[in-house]
Amino acid sequence: EVIRRGLHHAPKDARLHNQLGLLLSGAGRREEAIGHYEEALVQEPEFGNAWYKLAYIADYSTDDEQVQRMYALFRAEHTSQQSKIFLAFALALVLDRAGDTAQAWKMLEAGNSERYSATGAECDKELRDLGQWRDSMRSINLNPLQGQADDSPGPLFLLGMPRSGSSLAEGILSAHPAVTGAGELNYLSQLLPRYAGEAGVDLANLLCAADEKQLQGLQHDYLELLSLHAADGLVTDKMPG
Repeated sequence: EVIRRGLHHAPKDARLHNQLGLLLSGAGRREEAIGHYEEALVQEPEFGNAWYKLAYIADYSTDDEQVQRMYALFRAEHTSQQSKIFLAFALALVLDRAGDTAQAWKMLEAGNSERYSATGAECDKELRDLGQWRDSMRSINLNPLQGQADDSPGPLFLLGMPRSGSSLAEGILSAHPAVTGAGELNYLSQLLPRYAGEAGVDLANLLCAADEKQLQGLQHDYLELLSLHAADGLVTDKMPG
């Protein structure tokens, strides 16, 4: 209803039509959804996201006019890189449904190539950072913490890549009466400046270089914050770093 009111005031807003199409599609109102996706493309012909959603629910054959328009836009120099990514994946859907898996695969490769050229440098940096973290974590000496346990609730660290199921795992674990789901706490990062000094280092390097007093202080402060969520038992933390 809110989106319809928005369209009443801005009937040519492509993004509102696209969003309403998504909601209608989810409600099973396919023909209405197609109409709003098509209207979004009337207002913004290179709207890649709308093309992808339209290809997902429309029964296009490879020689349909809309499919030829997608090809033309994908090849056009003026089409934005982001739109080309969506167009490539939209064409892959159409080709796969038509049984042309070889061409569908080529469009998937083209879309991923466009995506990598847009984000590749960032991905490469993240891989380097993860490698440095891995190497740093292997050097951490936690021996000073041995025998330092107390009655505070213990942390249960849940680590994973985005969209890997860590939230689902937390939900399952926190269904147990002895486990409290606390989400992404980020407490260790908040405590880091207290122990890293003015220069500042990341958590892995601090843990490698910290002396016994620093490690015990960090442990004490972290567990004290954790106790705000539960008096005993285990508390999940999805963002310990």
